[in-house]
Amino acid sequence: MNYRIFRSQSIMTINDLAQIGSHNKRMKTERLERKTFNEMLNKSKSIVKQMFLFYNILI
Repeated sequence: MNYRIFRSQSIMTINDLAQIGSHNKRMKTERLERKTFNEMLNKSKSIVKQMFLFYNILI
């Protein structure tokens, strides 16, 4: 998909292109951080689930 569809102005200079690259890098970093956070959250949920199961077995 062409980036110009989403921009109101065309890419005229190298600086415009650099801004697009820095935006893409920032978005990639945010996705990676979100993925890492979700993995930690899933692990925590799994541990809590195991604790509840273990506790219910003891009762």
